[in-house]
Amino acid sequence: MLLKTATQIILHEKEKLAAAVAGVALAVFLVVVQWGFYFGYQRDITVVLDAFDADIWIIPKGQPMFDGYAHIDDLVYWAAKQSPDLDDVGRIVWGDAQWRNPLSGGKDYVQVLGVDFDSGVKCRIGVQDPDGRHLLQPDGHILIARKDREKLGVQDTTGKCLEISGRSATVVGYVDDVHLFTTAGFVMTDLDNARAFLRLPPSYATYIICKCRAGVDVRDAVRRLQATVPEHDVITSREFHQRATNYWETRSGFGPVILLSSILAVIVGFLIVMLTFYISTIEKIPLYACMKALGGSTLEIVFILIVQIFIVFILGCSVGAGGVYLALFALRQTTISVTITPELIGSAVGTMFLCSIIGAMLSIRKLVATEPGEAFRT
Repeated sequence: MLLKTATQIILHEKEKLAAAVAGVALAVFLVVVQWGFYFGYQRDITVVLDAFDADIWIIPKGQPMFDGYAHIDDLVYWAAKQSPDLDDVGRIVWGDAQWRNPLSGGKDYVQVLGVDFDSGVKCRIGVQDPDGRHLLQPDGHILIARKDREKLGVQDTTGKCLEISGRSATVVGYVDDVHLFTTAGFVMTDLDNARAFLRLPPSYATYIICKCRAGVDVRDAVRRLQATVPEHDVITSREFHQRATNYWETRSGFGPVILLSSILAVIVGFLIVMLTFYISTIEKIPLYACMKALGGSTLEIVFILIVQIFIVFILGCSVGAGGVYLALFALRQTTISVTITPELIGSAVGTMFLCSIIGAMLSIRKLVATEPGEAFRT
């Protein structure tokens, strides 16, 4: 009976119900999408770094980020290969190069990744088939990010009139799910091609990546390797990930702005949900007072209120989820990066549910203090 009464009350004023549902939906949408932007930004900072299945990185001394411009002599590579702690040792080349747009003739810049495919260290982007890596070994063969096709003026994989740093290039395929936060185009190739595009000597690399043997403690391997190459920094993959993330989040304006926007989204969502439920209760005070005057207990009225809040919350989350889906569909056609995981959705819904509970507590407090005589006030 109480469930039926709660449903009838909330459906009686459909306009107010729609407004309450829209408030909850907007709050959920804001929180999920804004935090999706923030986590997308975080992913883009280290999307290339995290693609390698490496335990240890050897990087230029004091370099605070992944997008550095210093280089390492191959002597370090050969020294690392002598370490009994390491199973695989590879070289990476990474840097900026000039790209000539084949459609407009104008110039842009791309970030080129050169991978030592023969090293044994696996890369989770680009060519997954071990035999497919031979696609990138011929002179000038490259992969580009699929999202960068329009930006770079690439319409197909014929490779007509493509130039990187004045050298001929041929697109032989595309890479999905790679978007650099610098907005530069992404180019992937093998080690020798990348060195040529970046005009590096054949004996230089940007980073040395290492995979430890089974059973070797990574920390111990780092200490022993650091003693072997003291002129460079030897750190774990996790440490390098954290170093790169901290650099861009603390030394640039992008991270703090996006983080602040995400926090503001939570605050705005909190206020929307709390006020939506509280104002909805205030508007119905005469009705609840009348129910008390007719013999309804405070517990029964509180139960009716909780059912109404629950209904509005479920409907609001459903509408908000639809909005998030439409936003993701629209953003998929752009280069804007957004990362929305089940954990993020669960956290957002949980946060809004907490806001609903707080709003309900304020409303319940108001109901408890309501006297039956308020039903007759004007």
